[in-house]
Amino acid sequence: MKRFFVLVMGAVVILFAMTTLASADIWTGTVDIDQWLSGVGTCSWDQPVNPYFQPPYDTLNSAYLTIRVWGVDGNNDRVAVERHAEGTLNNSLLIFLGWSRTTFSIGDMFTSGLTSGDPLQVSLNYDEGGWTLLGRNSLFLDSSTLIIDYTRGAASVHE
Repeated sequence: MKRFFVLVMGAVVILFAMTTLASADIWTGTVDIDQWLSGVGTCSWDQPVNPYFQPPYDTLNSAYLTIRVWGVDGNNDRVAVERHAEGTLNNSLLIFLGWSRTTFSIGDMFTSGLTSGDPLQVSLNYDEGGWTLLGRNSLFLDSSTLIIDYTRGAASVHE
């Protein structure tokens, strides 16, 4: 029984050591945009990226960009990251009223030659040219949040 206990405890210690060494870093950065948009146009912003994330030394597990807006309707507001079309914003709960969050998986952006710490260029091509019972269509672009989940590589230098 003692031998079994020692073996189990040894396995637990080894498992704990392995999970501690292989743990991933998760970085989150939010941009508060806070702009009312109406008519037809483009709104662009720089999305900060963790300066300590260093491809190709670090291993990217996932990267997601979430955009929060009010008043999306018509499924015609398109998002691009680094001039690459990602998709359209989800409609708000009550067609043109209410909050909406749309999440895009953008991990491929980090394999296309971005330099460590360079911000991502994000743009929203919006089409709010119509009218509703409450007046002219518009949407409120609230925020943009980038989440990067990565594992540090042996060759990367983190200060």
